[in-house]
Amino acid sequence: MASISVYLLLSVAAFVLTLCAGEGLPLIATRGAPETWPLGALVHADLGHLLRDVLGFAALGCLYGGRVRQPALFLLVIIAVPTIACFLWYPHMNRFFGLSGATHALFAVALVMESSRRDLLWWCVAIGFVTKLGYEAITGHLVAPLSSGITPAIAAHVVGAALGAVWALSGDGVSTAVEQRPQGRPICLDGGA
Repeated sequence: MASISVYLLLSVAAFVLTLCAGEGLPLIATRGAPETWPLGALVHADLGHLLRDVLGFAALGCLYGGRVRQPALFLLVIIAVPTIACFLWYPHMNRFFGLSGATHALFAVALVMESSRRDLLWWCVAIGFVTKLGYEAITGHLVAPLSSGITPAIAAHVVGAALGAVWALSGDGVSTAVEQRPQGRPICLDGGA
């Protein structure tokens, strides 16, 4: 439960920082200031960018984050590494912001955790996710472009997804135990027996 609150807390922090940050504030990760890199993931270009990243991050974090082992290290890795990768992948990029690398990492964790199902829905989601990443990596464009006109940092998506998959596939990355509801009397919504 504690790790779930971390995902919600980071989502709220992203919302607050984005609303408080203006153009040029030091909250945006800049190439020459590595101390800003962790905060860069929490600041977003506009409300659409914020909602897209934060809603996905919070939902996936609440659904799957509780089963990630070493959540503090996991969060540090999925927030910091995509930022560093973007600065290495795009030598011309001077600023980076957004939580999409971490969100893609959580999505990959979810896919790996649900891989035992391998039903039609799982295959459709897995193929769709890989196709989306491939399209973005090849074309350099987002599947659903942002309204702000910012240049997308596709490397964050690809690196985030790879990190999430590797973390989940590693022997100690995630717990495979699923919390079971106790057996007993069914829950009645109408107050009856």
